[in-house]
Amino acid sequence: IAESDEGNNSRVASAPTVFALPYHAPPDTIPPQTILVSGPADGSTVTTPSVTFTWTGSDSVTAVSALVYSYQLDVGAPSAYAAPTSATFPSLADGSHTFNVTARDEAGNADPTPAQVSFFVDAGAPTVAIVSGPSEGQYIPMPSTGFTWRGSDAITPADSLQYSTRLDSASFSPWSHDTTLTLSGLSEASHTFDVKVLDGSGHSSTATRHFSYDVTPPTVAIVSGPPNGGWLTQSQTTISWSGADNITPASSLVYAWSLDNAPW
Repeated sequence: IAESDEGNNSRVASAPTVFALPYHAPPDTIPPQTILVSGPADGSTVTTPSVTFTWTGSDSVTAVSALVYSYQLDVGAPSAYAAPTSATFPSLADGSHTFNVTARDEAGNADPTPAQVSFFVDAGAPTVAIVSGPSEGQYIPMPSTGFTWRGSDAITPADSLQYSTRLDSASFSPWSHDTTLTLSGLSEASHTFDVKVLDGSGHSSTATRHFSYDVTPPTVAIVSGPPNGGWLTQSQTTISWSGADNITPASSLVYAWSLDNAPW
């Protein structure tokens, strides 16, 4: 490059010096965002003990494929940060559960507001117990009786459970919140009382009680031995008998006997 002054004096200028300065990107201090993609909705109830969650994340610098995640169920230890974006919990107990997952970027920034959801598992059936009435196998001496029962469930409140009853082979009654029933006009027979309980998720179970109303005594007949009023020609004899009852099977009848006026 040549330059000259007013006196036509000229000189050659030297070449400019070029400097290469290193570029330092500003530090990445913005945390990623964590997004739940699928799984139980917040506040929902699931009716199976197996639950799967999937998630993803976003970040202003780190590619989505390079984000890592840590998740936690209830009060268990958080998982180590890793790339997978789903987790399955196959055997959850009935009750309330909370799941959260946190994304972390390549700069080490973790999402300060993890994605979180609380939900309920109601996979088990409610229980019902008969708390009053004839005991199992009991014989009652009158044609009426009553039953009381009580139900419980891990999720559905006791006062929200519904019940249905039947006697013997009759159809089950409509669902209701009743917990007592009086039966009258019973026939002399063996009877079966069933009560079903239904929870808010549609699960049910049944309690059963067997009892009998029996006021008619059994009959007994001597079927072999000396004839009535007869005489024996020897010092021993054998007498046999059989019984019958409208309720008790013949094989379950028991007997007592007396000779002359001896005690039974």
